[in-house]
Amino acid sequence: LKSAIKGSDTRLIYDCYITLGLSLEGLNQNDQALVYYNKAFELIEKMRTDPQYASLKAQTYNYIGKIYQKINDHSKAINYFNEALRFETKKTLLYANLMNNIGYSNFILENNNSLYYLNEAFQIRDSLQNIPGLVSSNINLSRYYLAQKDSATALQYCLSAKKKAHENKIFE
Repeated sequence: LKSAIKGSDTRLIYDCYITLGLSLEGLNQNDQALVYYNKAFELIEKMRTDPQYASLKAQTYNYIGKIYQKINDHSKAINYFNEALRFETKKTLLYANLMNNIGYSNFILENNNSLYYLNEAFQIRDSLQNIPGLVSSNINLSRYYLAQKDSATALQYCLSAKKKAHENKIFE
């Protein structure tokens, strides 16, 4: 980080802040992670000419939203995920992650539209053959159907998640 700051490399500084945020989030130091995600977010405006500007902005909103999701402030998380969708409109992996995150938070808040978002994420991840994403989507759909007392469908999604995770050595 010091080298990036000394060299005034805005993109490298941004990447360092994101990496620090992810590391701190992994250590459950969510307040500190938010500090670095917000620092990264402040730098984005200096990168308007970067070809990835919109995706970087969406990505940062997503990371901040995930922190709020993690600390059970799902309404605030949804706000950040929706802001990210303003910048990530193509059906990319990030878009699918956002749809899954919105669906999960809506599910926790018992909002009626959660299934729409969860299914959208599942379909995109399936079309992209994103295995870790499909595992996550299957788990969230399993939770959804279990809450709906549809244990047969919930079990189907749960077993699919387990199978994909084991086949691909995803043990999170």
